Amino acid sequence: MSFPAPADVDEAEQLSELYRVASDLLSHWQPSQVVLCRYEVPNADKNLTTVQRAEGAVLSAVGKQALGVTSVGRHALLKAAGLGPKGKTQDALNALCANVAPDLKALELQRAVAAACCG
Repeated sequence: MSFPAPADVDEAEQLSELYRVASDLLSHWQPSQVVLCRYEVPNADKNLTTVQRAEGAVLSAVGKQALGVTSVGRHALLKAAGLGPKGKTQDALNALCANVAPDLKALELQRAVAAACCG
């Protein structure tokens, strides 16, 4: 899922809002398990820190509700898709979604389906 951060507030307030939204969604849908598809980019810059903080806000909401978490990274996606370690993440997403939702175009939905296939 993508969540656009309000541009008119600082990072702490953005993360607080993300935590609130994640908590509300978890309360509404009441899942028994959460699968986190980690954002992993070789040679990532400062965006990686921002993403990791956002993942932390979501994981905090998950922990507050005492839900189980499975974390899936790039290597797990490649393995599940039958690709080698030099494979591309997008190729893994395409392969894992092919049988479940072949017409899925939104990247965040592809990552969710792929993570569920691995988790």
